[in-house]
Amino acid sequence: DLSMRVAREIFSGSLVQLRERSQAEVEWAILRSTNTAITSILGAAISLISDAALTIMILMVLFRTDWKLALGATIYFSLILLVFHFFSAQTDRRSGIDFSEGSISVHDSISNLIFAFKEISVLSKTNYFLRILEEARVRSASGRAVHSYLASVPRLIMETGLILGALALAAYVYLSGEGSNGFLVV
Repeated sequence: DLSMRVAREIFSGSLVQLRERSQAEVEWAILRSTNTAITSILGAAISLISDAALTIMILMVLFRTDWKLALGATIYFSLILLVFHFFSAQTDRRSGIDFSEGSISVHDSISNLIFAFKEISVLSKTNYFLRILEEARVRSASGRAVHSYLASVPRLIMETGLILGALALAAYVYLSGEGSNGFLVV
């Protein structure tokens, strides 16, 4: 079990290393991080396998009919993905950090409210601690939302790229004077 491996790693270290982490960080690492990672990895793996199979089939047909077109399409879509990755990698990394740190802060805020409820109430600091909880919850939710959105964007970009590529190919064939005969491969 992956979460038990994480627990063994955390608790087999020194006491100094253990004390560097808060209780919320340890709980998040053991309980939530493995679930989040496995769910994300499985979803991405299934999507990758199906998309890769479809891409390979399309490229096989293209290479069989027109290798120059297939090479151009491969370069075109590779460039689209590289540009997307270049611009989104840092944002995706930041959203993951926001999600994990926000989740830990939510846990810490709830723990503070529960364990120091009497003192917080007497000092009339409930709104202050609730504001901290709200900020942590917003950070966690925003990080998760950005990550989920970025996970779906590559497919949208590829579909848009496919449409634009098809339009560019049709325009090229039309402008080159080959007409509809340029689309027929014998």
